[in-house]
Amino acid sequence: MDTEKYYIGTSQNVQEGPFSLELVLDRYNSPESQENVLIWTKGWTNWVPLKLFLAEYQTGDISRLANYMPFVFPGYSFGGAIKKCFKHYFDFKGRATRSEYWYFQLFVYIFSFIFGMAGGLLSVYGSMDDIRLVHFIGLFFGLIFFFPVLGVTIRRLHDIGLSGWWLLPVYIVSFFIFIKQIDYPNIAWDGTLVALYIASCIMETALIIICCKDSKRGFNKYGVSEKYPD
Repeated sequence: MDTEKYYIGTSQNVQEGPFSLELVLDRYNSPESQENVLIWTKGWTNWVPLKLFLAEYQTGDISRLANYMPFVFPGYSFGGAIKKCFKHYFDFKGRATRSEYWYFQLFVYIFSFIFGMAGGLLSVYGSMDDIRLVHFIGLFFGLIFFFPVLGVTIRRLHDIGLSGWWLLPVYIVSFFIFIKQIDYPNIAWDGTLVALYIASCIMETALIIICCKDSKRGFNKYGVSEKYPD
């Protein structure tokens, strides 16, 4: 292999070279300088992460890098996200990508919308027994969805480097709103209930924004990124 023809590429799509191997080793001699840097030479199928190249170089055999295929995370499908979240029903560790989180949230929203429409029709045209049955079924499915929704939300926070304890204020506010609404339909819209709703809206909005962030690359204390493992 011609050692005078190594090319360097960066995350800013800047390409430089050709360089000798000695110059590459001298120029990128620290872990910080190797971050998001790619290397390529004639005969290689793809650009290779410099860190991987250096690791293979130290073994004395870089021949297999010629056919290196970069890892591309395909993301979760709608069905795949549902399957994983129910499979990891009580999993409050690890990490969850955006596609896993948002597809499962979409599934819960669709189910809630359909159930809410059915409940609304029964409240107009059904009997009191029908309404009680709808409320019971709603409570039943709410309990079924609670743990997988909690789990995937905590794992989504982990994926961007945050602790799952950030969810605690959201659930505390939701609990107090639930307590205030027990006396439905005779709810007293006092200042406390209004303040709780405002706080809930602010927290839910912040949670949505946070959960839209991309995965942290590589490892963090919650595990390795499924999307960016290296």
